[in-house]
Amino acid sequence: MKTINKLKTNLLFIFLMLALVGNAQLEEGKFNISLSRKVPVNKTKLMRSNLVGLDAEYMVTDNVGLNYAMSGGEGVFHMPGGIVVGAALLCVAATAGGNAEMLLYSFAIPEGVTYNVKVLPYTYVSPYVNPLGLEVHRETEERWDYFLMGSAGAKLKMFIPVNDNFDVVFSTFYEAQLEYRSDQKLGVRAGLSCGISF
Repeated sequence: MKTINKLKTNLLFIFLMLALVGNAQLEEGKFNISLSRKVPVNKTKLMRSNLVGLDAEYMVTDNVGLNYAMSGGEGVFHMPGGIVVGAALLCVAATAGGNAEMLLYSFAIPEGVTYNVKVLPYTYVSPYVNPLGLEVHRETEERWDYFLMGSAGAKLKMFIPVNDNFDVVFSTFYEAQLEYRSDQKLGVRAGLSCGISF
């Protein structure tokens, strides 16, 4: 409960700051990168630790962004699942006499997409779906498991413009997450991020 009260206080502070600054907006070609902290709301077998990492979004239109995320915590590491596709392509390329360029292309495969809706000046509500995630979990000292997973949720993004080409971005989010295995419960995470848009 203390975490939720702190979150409410931080959001109020951010909204007050936004009332004092100029105009900022998302647009095609912009790139957003943020440091994030994710906290499990309901702890399941595989969602038991806090995560810290980097989130990135490339705007392909004024409203649609491609999502990428890498984060880690105690016994868990999360990354875009496109890396798995790239490794498979690399194996195919190696056996067919091709080159390793395909691995580089795999990094362009996003984890998911976001649709950004401007609700107030400087403020967006951004529902997203990320069906191509990959998580690595340490089950024991000797055993690591790899799982494809998906998540869906929404972010509240607030921008503070620094100049015409550069903004500071604060966001909070809430997401449901499921690993693609039949024995897993739906996990829920909430979090905060702070970053830049250029």
